[in-house]
Amino acid sequence: MSKIFYKFKNINEYTIDSIKNKYFYFSTPQQLNDPVDCRTPFCYDATNLEILEWIKHAKKMGRLIGENPSTFPFDTVDKVKKSIASTGILKRIFENAENNSANKFHLLSLTDDFNNAKMWNHPDYCNNFSGICIGYLSEQVQQPDFDSYFIKVKGTVSTRTPYFLKYNSDYYFVLKKVEYDNDRLHCYNPFKEQYDKNYMLNLNSESFNSQNIKYNLFHKTNNWKYENEYRGFYYCIEDDDSKVYYDENIIESISFGSNASKPDINTIINCIKMNYNNFNKIKFYTVVQIDNTIIRTEMKIT
Repeated sequence: MSKIFYKFKNINEYTIDSIKNKYFYFSTPQQLNDPVDCRTPFCYDATNLEILEWIKHAKKMGRLIGENPSTFPFDTVDKVKKSIASTGILKRIFENAENNSANKFHLLSLTDDFNNAKMWNHPDYCNNFSGICIGYLSEQVQQPDFDSYFIKVKGTVSTRTPYFLKYNSDYYFVLKKVEYDNDRLHCYNPFKEQYDKNYMLNLNSESFNSQNIKYNLFHKTNNWKYENEYRGFYYCIEDDDSKVYYDENIIESISFGSNASKPDINTIINCIKMNYNNFNKIKFYTVVQIDNTIIRTEMKIT
């Protein structure tokens, strides 16, 4: 089974380059327009015994890297509790670690609805129908009722985990549906598990922290529900590793908003003509909003 997913984009040099060179750009959380997206809030509820265990473990880890346990600044329960207060240094240390870890994730956001007036009008996407909407073909592998879809890409998946996979001889990334709620209770608690195992990055773990991080990767607040988003993820330590190249055959269509300029339209069509062997199989449309209805009309390209 197959399904088409769409990417709304403003027309600029980055959009043209991604079409010409056939790649998806996977953003990091700090590049997103929702400041809480992909972020896991911290919580510090812990018993005195849990804090003591954390102190013991932190000293052990410091010793392994040559630090003197006697100089460890958070060596009592009271010191730890004070340092995780609103302006405490330990609170800042934890949250800086979360920020650095979160931005090792890269994500691609798509939707299964091209008929979305808010997306066509949104300044970050198509800015009053002046942008484009690219349709990509996906596959459902093996299970027709599975809630994930798969988009074929080039290359290997060795450095991109855990939402990339190899199936037979092809490589895919997993596209999962985003859920919407206002539940920000799925938190990261540094006192619940040994922090050296870095559950913030180990998504294969079934730990408290790992499960909450996975929840936040695929949940957004209700005010974004109109996007009807599906997203692909991977984790990579290389900050600039954001381009994932695809086979040209996955592009199904390109739709131009009614306010896209003629030079921009010609640039993109010529780019496809010059760089895609399957040009004749790609459909081109113009899209206009009349009252509350989105009307898409196929273009005749010669």
